[in-house]
Amino acid sequence: MKRAPVPVWIQDTANQAMWNDKFIEILKEKCAKLDAAIATILKDQRVSQLCATKIRSYVDKDVSAWLYAQRKDRGAKRKKQLQTAVEGLRAASDLCTELGKRESAEHLGKLVDEFSQALARCEQAFATKRHGRDRDHAILLECHSFLQAALKQPLTFATLANLVNAGYEADGNVLQEPVDEEQIRKNLASFKQNNPLGHLYVSAGQAPAQVVPPPGDPETK
Repeated sequence: MKRAPVPVWIQDTANQAMWNDKFIEILKEKCAKLDAAIATILKDQRVSQLCATKIRSYVDKDVSAWLYAQRKDRGAKRKKQLQTAVEGLRAASDLCTELGKRESAEHLGKLVDEFSQALARCEQAFATKRHGRDRDHAILLECHSFLQAALKQPLTFATLANLVNAGYEADGNVLQEPVDEEQIRKNLASFKQNNPLGHLYVSAGQAPAQVVPPPGDPETK
């Protein structure tokens, strides 16, 4: 399978800065007066820059394709490791049985069962479809959590929809039918249902792409 490349803009700070500025201008022109949460986001340079990168990571399908390819690679590697471990442990258990080392054989047998169960779950554990067909909704869930923490207030699905639509426009991909809050709600609800440990994505607190602070940002001084 052909490996999905890292989207070029992730390592191109000038490209990031240009896109982020375009995204922020769209928010100022079309959303700030109508959405108080977005107006608050725009008052904080660091938050608005990070928000821009997280939203871009979500609307750019190449980012999800890259993340999905990495996930599949990790899954294939783990599957091979587990297969090798099961074969080796089973052989060791059989040898211990032949040598009369009952306790060792039983211990190894338990490990065989444990790793065999992990092997059976491996394909599902590293599946990508449950993250979203075209876009990884874990990115949007993490963005939602980040903004709520930064603003110290709940963030509505309507605000997320406004951010996503601005992201599509900044990306040169204006939708004929804009994303609405109900679509956002359904996508995140579906992600949470299909990923019981989805809260771990939020706990990680990291976007797939890290924004590089623009010139003048206090963090660079």
